[in-house]
Amino acid sequence: MLRFTTIKDDVLLSLYKALLSSDKQEYFTASQIFPNVTLSIGTAMVNRACNALSEQDFVIGSNQGEDEYFTLSQKGFDRVEELLDASSEVPVAFAAIPAAGRTVGLNHNSAEIEAISEEIDRAIEIARATKSNSFNSDQQSRAVASLESAAALWKAAELTVFQIKVGIIFAIEDAQKILQSTFRTVKGPLLVDFIKTVLRNTTGIDL
Repeated sequence: MLRFTTIKDDVLLSLYKALLSSDKQEYFTASQIFPNVTLSIGTAMVNRACNALSEQDFVIGSNQGEDEYFTLSQKGFDRVEELLDASSEVPVAFAAIPAAGRTVGLNHNSAEIEAISEEIDRAIEIARATKSNSFNSDQQSRAVASLESAAALWKAAELTVFQIKVGIIFAIEDAQKILQSTFRTVKGPLLVDFIKTVLRNTTGIDL
């Protein structure tokens, strides 16, 4: 008999797989998540697990018409990382992240590395101070939390490729989606491109 905790973990990983394979879509229905599930469960159980994960703040739910869509929260991304760390190998489904377990050193004496750190900090301050009708206080808090998480990770001496992809790039892109025009004023899209370029030039990894 499967434990519900096991089901939730598998659904969480399956939602992440859906995110990895999508170019633009960030929210998915239970039916769209289902093909990635490895356990012998149906879409009804996937939906039940997603709702339970939403109550635990691992997943963010969004009603669009008659359908309910889900995406990972920052807490959900952190849980995915824990699940992968607990595994002895990186699942084949995560091959979209090149060398996910590879450790990358960050030289904080480098002007480029420090510039990225300063730009993320600047984005946090602007995100905190900005008032707009295009997002509510909860969305703003989520954007700030995503950026703060990215800032803390970037200050580390070394990170795995997985942490960079999920904890930094995905976090910045999540904030970008929420803050929209405000984030463009702090060159959010350019910041993501800059991070990718710096890592490609210094490590050879193309994110």
